Amino acid sequence: AMRGEGAQLRNNKGALFMQRYHPMGALAPRDIVSRAILAEMAATKARHVYLDVTHLGAEFVKRRFPTIYATCLRYDIDITEEWIPVSPSAHYMMGGVWTDLNGATPVPGLLAPREVACRGVHGANRRASTSLLEGLVVGARAATAAVPFPVSHPSPQHPPLSPPHPRAQFV
Repeated sequence: AMRGEGAQLRNNKGALFMQRYHPMGALAPRDIVSRAILAEMAATKARHVYLDVTHLGAEFVKRRFPTIYATCLRYDIDITEEWIPVSPSAHYMMGGVWTDLNGATPVPGLLAPREVACRGVHGANRRASTSLLEGLVVGARAATAAVPFPVSHPSPQHPPLSPPHPRAQFV
């Protein structure tokens, strides 16, 4: 959200770097931004880069991002005057199972319809629209695709489990 409002990404030397990675700069898709941040961190041997909103004006930042402002203040960072240290997080690791638009994987009978899936609809690892697109469209398609599966693929029959040995200990 901050990038959408004009925040800029800077490396640990203070240089803007996103234009080197994508023509949209800081507005590039999330997966490209994450990879660019990682590349910049490696090139500068840094633990993070910075998100700079200082040029947006203190009142605008406080009004538009009150929760981020308050949270950063708890960590002694005034984002109206200082850059915010950032690095890729959980969204960077999400969405790795390739599926079709019905949530089906190459493994017969295995559906992966939500955050675990990667369909490329929004670009790699994009999570911002998960609740809308995944929940309404792919979630419904996966449910429809799953309905006939138990009938056409009955569960294998397994022998009954033996009772545990009387002296077995459970931890």
